[in-house]
Amino acid sequence: MTEENNKKPMSDKALNRLVIGSVLSILMCLVALCSTTFAWFTDTAEATSSTIQTAPNCLLETVVVVNAEDETPLSDIENGVTLAAGVTYRVTLTLPKDSASGYCQMFVGTEKYLSPYIARHTEDTPKTVTYYVKAEVDTEVKFVTHWGIYSAEASVLAGETLIFEQTP
Repeated sequence: MTEENNKKPMSDKALNRLVIGSVLSILMCLVALCSTTFAWFTDTAEATSSTIQTAPNCLLETVVVVNAEDETPLSDIENGVTLAAGVTYRVTLTLPKDSASGYCQMFVGTEKYLSPYIARHTEDTPKTVTYYVKAEVDTEVKFVTHWGIYSAEASVLAGETLIFEQTP
């Protein structure tokens, strides 16, 4: 008998309350969604443009390659120069005060050689490191400067000579 009591039909008044509550809830959700979407498209924010640039003095100040015999400097070393066979060349890297650490890479064909690096410093006088390169035969070499330090072993140490051997 108790189950029959639970099966009473719902009155129209109760049904109307449920339907009106549901419709009002849906309308409130739609208003909230529309107002948020409207805010996305009507709000403005100004952004200043950013320019990415290197800091002053962040790279090696100079890399000078000179013929050690007659003190003739080589030019355009970044794009490649031909080192004459049997001639010793002096390479000097200079790092100014308060600049990032730096080093030089030398490219001979597909081979890559690393110079010693100069660590960042705050001394007034620029730090320098000098080493020598020599080619067994006429060799095209590119000297490219980089900032930072590396974890590999240097191909040549300060004051020593790096010999570019003839490749078979």
